[in-house]
Amino acid sequence: MYTDLAEALVKLDRGSEAIAVLQKASELDPFNATLRKTLIVQLIQAKDYTHAKTEMEDYVKRFPQDSFMRQMLTRAQAAGRPQ
Repeated sequence: MYTDLAEALVKLDRGSEAIAVLQKASELDPFNATLRKTLIVQLIQAKDYTHAKTEMEDYVKRFPQDSFMRQMLTRAQAAGRPQ
């Protein structure tokens, strides 16, 4: 339900409200992988990379079997390092 509401808000160009809904939903259901991925995508689209990285780190701790998200986190961590 929260994911559907967030998607509707995104379609209405209300991304910050969608993020708030997804954050609340992830507090209520922290082991819902789809919901957590949707939150990460919305944070990236909002260019809130710091929070997106934090959410990815938490996601990977909860779902270590998700190799795609582990790879995305590795890329995010590498992007934050000075060269």
